[in-house]
Amino acid sequence: MFRKCLSVILTLCMLLSAIPLSGITVSAATSGTCGENLTWTLDDEGTLTISGAGEMDDWEYYTYVPWYNEQSNIKSVIIENGVTSIGDYAFDFCQSLTSVVIPDSVTSIGKYAFEFCTSLTSIEIPDSITSIGDSAFRYCKSLTSVEIPDSVTSIGDSAFEDCYSLTSVVIGDSVTNIEYSAFRYCESLTSIEIPDSVTSIGKYAFSDCIALTSVNVDENNSTYCSIDGVVYNKDATIIVCYPIGKRGKFIIPDSVTSIGDYAFENCTGLTSVEIPNSVTSIGNYAFRQCDSLTSVVIGDSVTSIGEYAFYNCTGLTEVNISDIAAWCNINFDGYYSNPLHYAKNLYINNVLATEIVIPDGKTSVRNYAFSGCTSLTSVVIPDSVTSIGKYAFEFCTSL
Repeated sequence: MFRKCLSVILTLCMLLSAIPLSGITVSAATSGTCGENLTWTLDDEGTLTISGAGEMDDWEYYTYVPWYNEQSNIKSVIIENGVTSIGDYAFDFCQSLTSVVIPDSVTSIGKYAFEFCTSLTSIEIPDSITSIGDSAFRYCKSLTSVEIPDSVTSIGDSAFEDCYSLTSVVIGDSVTNIEYSAFRYCESLTSIEIPDSVTSIGKYAFSDCIALTSVNVDENNSTYCSIDGVVYNKDATIIVCYPIGKRGKFIIPDSVTSIGDYAFENCTGLTSVEIPNSVTSIGNYAFRQCDSLTSVVIGDSVTSIGEYAFYNCTGLTEVNISDIAAWCNINFDGYYSNPLHYAKNLYINNVLATEIVIPDGKTSVRNYAFSGCTSLTSVVIPDSVTSIGKYAFEFCTSL
C-alpha cells in the first residue's frame, strides 16, 4: 500500500511539473503608498519616485519601509514637488543609492533617513529644509561635501557621524544647535566654520576628526569664540572643540576655568600641555589617545580629573606640579584619569619627586593619588591622615 501511494504521488508531481505556468509571476512590489497622500514607484532603471502631496510616513526601522525588499535595486531617488517631509528610516541601508533629488516643498529630513547610504557621494539640501534628524546621513562614507542651507536651525545627533570622506562642510547662518556627535569620526574633515547663530555645540560634535586643524567661530557669535583655531565657551570659558591636531605645545589661556569632556582627544601631535592655575577641572577623556604627549604641567587649582582623562597617553613621561598639597586635593575619577599611570615620574617645581611629605592637616590620600609613580622611594604620612584611598600607591615599585 505504501509503495502504491508513493507511486501515485510521484506521478502527480511529474504531471504538475509539465503544466506550463505562463502568465503567473511572483515578484516584490514595485509600487505602493508611503503616506496618506503619497505613492511610490520603482522602475527598471532603479529610480524610486515619490509622488503626491503631504508628509511621508515615519517608520520604526528600515525593514518596515514598503520598498525594503527592493533596497539593493534603488540607485536614485526622485522626490516630487508637493512632498513635505522625508520620513524616519526612509532610505536607510539603500547602499546602491548614488543620487537624490529633494524639492523645495520638503521641510524636514527624518532620523536615519539616509543612514548607511554608502554609495551616496553628494546631496543638495534645499533652502526649505529646517531640520536634519538624528543620524540622517550617518555612515554615508562616500559623501565628500555638504552645504547646510541658512534655513536649517538644527543638526541632529550623529547627523554626519562616520562620514569618513567628508572634507568640506558649510553650516548655514540660521543653525543654532550642532548636536551630540554631529560630525564625529569625519576623519577627512580639515576645517569648519561656525556661524554667529550657533548657541549650542553638543558633546563629541567633532570628536575623532583626526585631520581637523581649525574650527573658526564667527566673531559676532555671543556664545563661543575661537582663539588660534581652538573653540571656547564664552560664558564658562570651557574648551568645547578638538582641532589642534598636529600641533606640538599648547598653552591654555589663564581665562579658562575648565577643560571639557573629550576636549583634546586624539590630538596625536600634542607633545606638551600647560594647565594654568585658573583651571579647576579636567573633563572625561579630555586627553585620551594623545599618544605623543610627553609632559603635562597641572596648575594648583585643579580639584577634579575625569574618567579616562589621560587614557592611552602612552608617551607621557612626566607630570609637573608646584605643590604636593594641591595634588592631594585632586579627585581622580578613575584609574586612567591619573596621568601618573603612564608618566611614572612626578615632578614638583621641575624637580623629580623621589621623596614626598604629605602636609600636616590632610585627612586623606585620594584614590589612585600616586598610582604608578615609580620614581617614589619614600613617603611620609602625617597623623592627621585617617584614610588612604584605593590604589593610592599601586605600582610604586621603588617605594
